[in-house]
Amino acid sequence: MNVLLGALALTGCSGGGEEKRAYDIPGALCGIPLDAGLVEPFLPGGKTLTTKESAPNGGTKRCDVLIDGDIVLRQTRTWWARGESATSVASGYLGVQGAKVSADSRFVHSGTGGVGKTSSCTSDDHPRQNLYTIIHVLAPDQEDPVAMEELITAFTAAVEDSEDCN
Repeated sequence: MNVLLGALALTGCSGGGEEKRAYDIPGALCGIPLDAGLVEPFLPGGKTLTTKESAPNGGTKRCDVLIDGDIVLRQTRTWWARGESATSVASGYLGVQGAKVSADSRFVHSGTGGVGKTSSCTSDDHPRQNLYTIIHVLAPDQEDPVAMEELITAFTAAVEDSEDCN
């Protein structure tokens, strides 16, 4: 039964005429390992999944997830001034409207976006800054506040364990 449920989740089976997923969800996106099940709620149906990395400035790395050529999810890792809160960083990003703040104030999330403040990352290139993680869902009708809370928390932990975090 669990195998069947997993297969249905990965193929995106549903009634209502929605397009099914013909692609596999990888266990890492742009070098950051993530459980595919955490990303799955935010990915629409389609034929192919690709990723595109970019660095729009000296302190930001982006990973766009594309389905059939359309950006549906964006992961960002960016350095902001020490003292900034996850809430103030979230105000600069779309998709985090109506966000809920975690008890420790390190995370904010809505159904379509989240921001996390890493707890231990440092950088010689950014000595007076903290590293933040951002997830922004660009696919329509892919909203899930509970799943986003889990995803932004896991993504932040994975970044803390990556080469981006000294």
